[in-house]
Amino acid sequence: MEKSNHYNTRILVVDDDRDAAEKLVAHLSRLGYPATAVCSGKEALAVFGPGRFHLVLSELKLPDIDGIALLDALKRRDKRVVFIMVASQGTIDDAVQALHKGAYDVITKPLNMNDIALLLRRGTGHYALSAKLHNYRKYALILAASLPLWLLLGFWAVRLW
Repeated sequence: MEKSNHYNTRILVVDDDRDAAEKLVAHLSRLGYPATAVCSGKEALAVFGPGRFHLVLSELKLPDIDGIALLDALKRRDKRVVFIMVASQGTIDDAVQALHKGAYDVITKPLNMNDIALLLRRGTGHYALSAKLHNYRKYALILAASLPLWLLLGFWAVRLW
C-alpha cells in the first residue's frame, strides 16, 4: 500500500490484546498513520486530550471500562474525535447504542485491513470537515459579535458626510 500523510491524522488504538494492538499499529504505520496503542480504557483516558488524537479505534468490551463509557468520556473531552468501535463480541443493541452515543462506525472482528484503510480515509475526511466547520462557526460568531460595531461605524460615517 502507498504511504501518505493523511493530514497528520493521529490514531489511538484501544485493545486489551497487546499483540493485536501492536499489529494494528504496525499496519497503520505502513499506511502512513501515526498510531499509539493502549491496552485499557484507563490508559486511553490518561493519554487522550483534545486534538491529540483524531481517530480512536476501540474494542467494545474492555476489562476496566466499557467501550461505550470510553466513547462517552472521550467525546466529552473532544467532540470532534472520530470514534470507531470494534466489536469482537457484543450485540446489535451495543452497536446501536455506540452509534447513538456518537461513534462514527462499528466494525466487527476479524478486521479486514482493506476495510480499515477505507474507513480511516473516510474518518480522516470527516474529521477534516468537522475541523473546518468548527473554524467557520468561530468566524461566524466573531462576525455576528462585531456587527453592532460595524453599524455604529456606518452611522458615524454617514453623519460625517
